Amino acid sequence: MAWRLLVPGLPLLLRRLPPPDQIQWNEALTNTLQALRNVNASGADRTVLADARIRDTLNAAIADALRNGAGGARQYLLLYSRDWAIPLEAIDLQIAAWHGAADAIIPVGHAHWYAKNLPKVRAKVFPNEGRFSLPVRKAEAILNDLLARDVDNALLPPVQAGHDVRIRASQ
Repeated sequence: MAWRLLVPGLPLLLRRLPPPDQIQWNEALTNTLQALRNVNASGADRTVLADARIRDTLNAAIADALRNGAGGARQYLLLYSRDWAIPLEAIDLQIAAWHGAADAIIPVGHAHWYAKNLPKVRAKVFPNEGRFSLPVRKAEAILNDLLARDVDNALLPPVQAGHDVRIRASQ
């Protein structure tokens, strides 16, 4: 599957961003990100991003990732826009592709494509979740699924009998 850029013109936008020392980087980046997120955000995503703690955490993480410029983000987009030439059918691990059907950035068809084309992928699609709402609302289930998957894939040593390793959402 050849990857296509999902946001036309974004590489051009990233090239035009001035270096961090020429602008108030965090403020400008935060304003830009919030505007971009709201363009196509689903109702579920808008609801989650209305929570200032979640929005501020997301903005801080992205600002930190881009604090030295947009070169890394540009490289990331270029990598995703090309065929990786990897024999995906050779991947022999249990994988869960969690996806919100209301994701306005990555179409849900991608999760279905992986489930169809990779031997051990299970698509877990949630009709009323978006790009940002899914990991926030389903964090406990995602983490528990990862813990179970790591044991199944033998990436972690076995858990001793009697130890509860499930993740519980904080109250």
